[in-house]
Amino acid sequence: ILENAIKNVIRNVIRSETGKEEMMKRLYKMMAIVITMMLAAISVYAQEGSVINNENESVEMIEEETINTDEEAVGADEEEMVSIDQAGAVEIVVENSEIDALKESPEYVEVNVPKVEPKPEVELTEEQQRQLAEATVEGYMPVDILIQNSYLKVDTDAFIFMDRVYAPLRFVVEAFGMTDIEWNEERQVATMTGHGYALEFKKNTPEVKVNDEIHVLDTPVISYEGRMMVPLSFLSALLGFETIWDQTYYTVGLIHPTYVVEPEYLDNRFYTYGELQNFAKLVMREAGSTSYEAHHGVASVIVNRISHQSFGKSVDGVIFNKDWAVQFPPAHKSNFQSTKPNEKAVKAVKYTLRGENSVGDSIYFNNRPFKGKPIYKRVDGIYFMK
Repeated sequence: ILENAIKNVIRNVIRSETGKEEMMKRLYKMMAIVITMMLAAISVYAQEGSVINNENESVEMIEEETINTDEEAVGADEEEMVSIDQAGAVEIVVENSEIDALKESPEYVEVNVPKVEPKPEVELTEEQQRQLAEATVEGYMPVDILIQNSYLKVDTDAFIFMDRVYAPLRFVVEAFGMTDIEWNEERQVATMTGHGYALEFKKNTPEVKVNDEIHVLDTPVISYEGRMMVPLSFLSALLGFETIWDQTYYTVGLIHPTYVVEPEYLDNRFYTYGELQNFAKLVMREAGSTSYEAHHGVASVIVNRISHQSFGKSVDGVIFNKDWAVQFPPAHKSNFQSTKPNEKAVKAVKYTLRGENSVGDSIYFNNRPFKGKPIYKRVDGIYFMK
């Protein structure tokens, strides 16, 4: 009887289409009934086999009793076994042979547990993707970030997207003194703490969590070249930095009355912001209305001269050099400082300062060749010579 009851319990549970947790609850409830029946049977059998000692009026109970049922059901194979641990929990051990037999039964129903699919990654809209592609097209205008008058160290240049300056999140928040920066790949979320804030940025959404409060930005957080890029204005305003935007030179200045940036987060460039401005003004005056390639060539010559022994050892040292002759007459005109460079000049300067070179080792340029100077190339009527 017990054997059949246990088999019925197991079959009913396996055929059940309920969830695993509900299956186990039903199993424990039904098995409790079976165990109660077993204990009652053991109690009756023990009473029949007890020995009453009339002299000391004590009762000698049966210390150990073995219950044998059908040898075919409970034998050497021990296909099914019910055990009770010290805490009273019921443990069901079902051998593979019994499960296989149940699966072969015409009454067997396979329980299909639905798979939990991961939430799809949030994507930018088609229009946002188009604008991002335009903003980051090869050779886009890089935006420099000055923090407390020093260049911020980054491995991905900031850029303009949806009329906002986007900067690499990690480099900015580290410079701002935030710590515990983590990226959760499954949730597509970046988190960090510092200055009394716990921040959470989710990729491709405008929602930012600040101390469990949701802030909705007017543009989304995005990913570019493996970096989380965020609107710089949101972070700077949150942490109390004044933001200054220089449209001509595509440079953001972040100023704070007391905060000191650790040197490890600053880019020790070989030129200053003022030198970059003079550089772009000179390229504009020398290249005029020519192509971007000509502007880039002029800028390349000036950078080449920095490493040459005869022309100065800095950007300003080359531009204003007149040790043996005035090298660049426009730089010595009274109206030089009022020159406003165009975007071609600024971009050419920024890329040559980042290491690009389009004229080899040329150290001269002119609208006519110099006698005895090998010509490297000619662009828009400008000769570049070694």
